[in-house]
Amino acid sequence: MNNQNKKNEEDLSLGTSLIKTISEAGMKDTALNLAEVLNDKLLENIQNETFSKIPIIKSFYSLVKTGLAVRDYLFMKKLLLFISGCKNVDDTFKKNIEDKSTNLEFQQKLGEELINALSMFDQISKAEALSKIFIAYIKDEINYQQFSQYSYILQNIDLNNLIILREFYYSEKYHPQPGFYLSSDPDMLDSKHQVKQNWHLLQGFITVGLISLELGSTTKVSSSFPVPISFPGKLKCNNFGGKFLQILDLLKLE
Repeated sequence: MNNQNKKNEEDLSLGTSLIKTISEAGMKDTALNLAEVLNDKLLENIQNETFSKIPIIKSFYSLVKTGLAVRDYLFMKKLLLFISGCKNVDDTFKKNIEDKSTNLEFQQKLGEELINALSMFDQISKAEALSKIFIAYIKDEINYQQFSQYSYILQNIDLNNLIILREFYYSEKYHPQPGFYLSSDPDMLDSKHQVKQNWHLLQGFITVGLISLELGSTTKVSSSFPVPISFPGKLKCNNFGGKFLQILDLLKLE
């Protein structure tokens, strides 16, 4: 490798490095091994010679080589969790990511979108959810605008409340994936009871568009939805929210 090519690799932005890592099979496999092996030993192994060859690791470490702060450590955990989410992908994803990765403008734009979202997440588990949304976009199941909207939504919701959103959709319109309602899991036993006890949590999903609010009347949320008080409008499922839950493997659309 000549000096210019070496310098170009070192100068890759975090966003471009991330797309490069995911799109190149050998790099992705090494990154996946890193994500699975390191865990709490991340700080000890970040300078490992093998791992340091991964574009995203090299770019990240060059920014924080004076010392990893707690926020850097948490960001790297989210980054590796996101990469791990791209492990079991089909041929459609592989072909599309290879085709799109030849466009440097795509690499930079999409990579920056991912890095920005990961850095903003206040829950590490959101990184795995983002990987599912990313895969859906690469496979052309959603467009770029939807990808950006869903990424923004992940930044602004509490993932712990998604169970209530799912129960609302289930009670109104959709059917859950097989195996969701197991008697050993008390959170899954009674969808209507769960929603009734936590209906106020649904209000946060209105502002991000995962639930529609039909104004014009003061009624209970719906005829089948057991909210115990009146509400200034009717909460309704919508295709945007249903698709979001489907991508996260929380609902199976009819």
